[in-house]
Amino acid sequence: MELNLFDRPIVKLEYELDWSLLKSKILNSKVHNPKTDVFENTDIFWHIDNYTVINSEFTELDSYYEFVLPSVKNYVFNTLKTTSNSEIRVKDSWISRYNQDGFIKEHHHNQDTSAVGCYYLEKNINETNTEFRSKKETDPWIEVPSKSFDILLFPFDMMHRSQKNNTNNERWLLTTNFSQIIIGRI
Repeated sequence: MELNLFDRPIVKLEYELDWSLLKSKILNSKVHNPKTDVFENTDIFWHIDNYTVINSEFTELDSYYEFVLPSVKNYVFNTLKTTSNSEIRVKDSWISRYNQDGFIKEHHHNQDTSAVGCYYLEKNINETNTEFRSKKETDPWIEVPSKSFDILLFPFDMMHRSQKNNTNNERWLLTTNFSQIIIGRI
């Protein structure tokens, strides 16, 4: 489903996986420090970094990427109207655990990313949400409601932030940077 609330649409999808098994694997893996200072009261578990799988135990994510990549390609090439003389690859992905009062500050992603995917692994529908705004700083923030197993795809340069986790529940999210690679590179 396309959400046409902004200068460019956000795509919302759903995909369910065995979260209890994946969560146990994540909790037994190493927490990594985030690469940026946009996270507050949030733990980060890296999966892929710079096109290289660094935690191959998260095999449940293989089927997720098989599901989501065709939608990402369609979104990048047809909705965002970028050149199709390229492939879409996972540049980076990480799993975030937002503890009570955890949030992510206002930011956008780097130009080497074409689209961003936010996959809500564990989130109650009545919890706070991610907010987006168009390119102008004077544009209002718009909250996009989500629940467990929702996926949001959006352009790399769209400003976004999360509201503070206002519950005692952990909120879990898989974020992925999808990049365009000219055919024949990497």
